[in-house]
Amino acid sequence: MPPVVLSNLAKLRTIADAHSLDQEEIAALTEYSIDSVRGWFGSERYRPVPDRAMSLLRANLKDKKGVSI
Repeated sequence: MPPVVLSNLAKLRTIADAHSLDQEEIAALTEYSIDSVRGWFGSERYRPVPDRAMSLLRANLKDKKGVSI
């Protein structure tokens, strides 16, 4: 059986829940607009979470909050 691959949105939700991040904090950490972040979470203007956003989230969590993912 192949390993389960989580979508960027699933990964983002897991990280956000684990670190109690709201959408504004996610926007700041990913360097994307709050409108983009709202789109990731399924507003009428849904869009997928870019790989770049996940990379920035990981890097900025480590730099700003001392959290390594």
